[in-house]
Amino acid sequence: MKKLFIIVTYALILLYTPIIHAEKETVSERLIRVEESIKSLDMRLSQRIEDTNKQIDLLRRDIDRRFEDERIFNYFILGGIFTVLTLICTLIVVIIWDRRASLKPLWMEINHLKNDLKAKVYDIYEHLEIEKQGLKKFKPV
Repeated sequence: MKKLFIIVTYALILLYTPIIHAEKETVSERLIRVEESIKSLDMRLSQRIEDTNKQIDLLRRDIDRRFEDERIFNYFILGGIFTVLTLICTLIVVIIWDRRASLKPLWMEINHLKNDLKAKVYDIYEHLEIEKQGLKKFKPV
């Protein structure tokens, strides 16, 4: 019986050895395939990351361009506002200057009439020989 047990055990070991060897090959082949798939996934992932970085750079450039366009637009608006303010101030100055220029002959006429009136009042006081202190107020310049 001991011999039969040894023979059967030996036969089973011999029969089982090719299966184990075949499984080892399939496991190593599977490992190779897994490694290749990991490499391909890594390559696709790195390509995806590069594409994403390119898209981010393009978006950043687009945003920078839009901000630059908006900044230029703001400069135009500020320039327009300051131009309008300058025109309004210029208009006010022209109106004041024109008013002064148009009223200057009138003021000169008023001053001329005032001096004539003082001279006539002075002449009247002298003619009537009223005291000299009252004449100081009306003495022509």
